Amino acid sequence: MLTFVSDPASGLHALIAIHSTHRGPAFGGIRTLSYQSQSAAITDAIRLAQAMSMKAAVADLPAGGGKTVVIKT
Repeated sequence: MLTFVSDPASGLHALIAIHSTHRGPAFGGIRTLSYQSQSAAITDAIRLAQAMSMKAAVADLPAGGGKTVVIKT
């Protein structure tokens, strides 16, 4: 699942990517970065969320993977 978040008043533009909730709620961190394009931010968010799912599985945690990407302007 991919959710776009924006707040024109503050200039916030962010993506929330959830790769999996099969093993439990998704968890992951927040990355703030300047991206060349929205497509690059989407690719990064999805890749990071997938990696969090793998990390949770390897650690045998009852959780899936997610990641929030804040796009710096």
